[in-house]
Formats: sequence, C-alpha cells, structure tokens
Amino acid sequence: MTQQNNPLSASQEDYLEAIYRIYLSGREVKPKDLVEALHVAGASVTNALRALAEKGLITYAPYGGFSLTPRGEAVAEDIYGRHLKLKSFLMNMLSVGESEANETACRMEHAVPTHIINKLVRFADFIRACPRAGTVWISGFERSCARDRDPERCRRCAEAAIRKID
Repeated sequence: MTQQNNPLSASQEDYLEAIYRIYLSGREVKPKDLVEALHVAGASVTNALRALAEKGLITYAPYGGFSLTPRGEAVAEDIYGRHLKLKSFLMNMLSVGESEANETACRMEHAVPTHIINKLVRFADFIRACPRAGTVWISGFERSCARDRDPERCRRCAEAAIRKID
C-alpha cells in the first residue's frame, strides 16, 4: 500500500491508477471511462470515487466531474510507476509476454513494497551492465526457459567448463 496512516485497498489503487492513465492521455476522466477501463459497474465507480474523495485523493461532486488532488496525483504516479517497473522486469528479465506481464504486474504492484520493486530494478540494471552477465546471460536464460531446461543441467555444464579451464 502507498500510505501508512490511511492505506488504500488494492481496488482503490486500481481506480487511482486508471484515473491517472486516462489523465496522462490528456482526456478528461469520466466515470464511464472507469467503468470501461476496470470492467466494473457504475455504482462501484461511484462508491470508489466517494472513498477516494474522503481520503483527499480526488475532488468529487456527485453528478459532476472529478479530478486528482495534488496528493492523489502523487500517489497515483507512484502506483503507476510500480506497475511499469514490475512489468518491465517481468518482460525484460524473465521474458514474460507483454499481456501476461501487464496482468501480473497489476496484481504484484499492490503486494510488493516499493523498496523491493526498486531492488528488482537495480538488480535488472546490474545484470544488464555487468560484463560477466549482461545481455548474453539474459538471452541464455531465455533459451533455457524456452527449452524448459533444468537449472541443475546448467550447473553441471558450468562445472564441466571450469574443469576444462583448470
């Protein structure tokens, strides 16, 4: 969750993220946009908007418009950033397809603390930059996954290569 004193539910985070994504597109966000984006009923949107307004994350007037408050925008940006980082890690480091990575990141973003997500990003950056790993290592992992190889086979192969060097 993003706030310590007034935590958001996973559903509330999903609403904020959806609002933020539409907001980033430059369009005015309307309740029907949330119905379509989140595949929920109109009544659910109304209840969620009221709850987000009570938390000071959006300004909302029934039958009127709504918008993110500065604090709401910061929280939404954080949620969306976590989502993008997790999706990128899943796609670029684990070779997960985009659709599955997007769905999985959506579930993970609510449970994985930001400091852990940041460590995953640092790990990915390290692997890409490290001359002993880098893209060769990542592509080797991809081939191993594609062939459904047992990691034990890789360990035996590496040991055999080391014995040849000695």
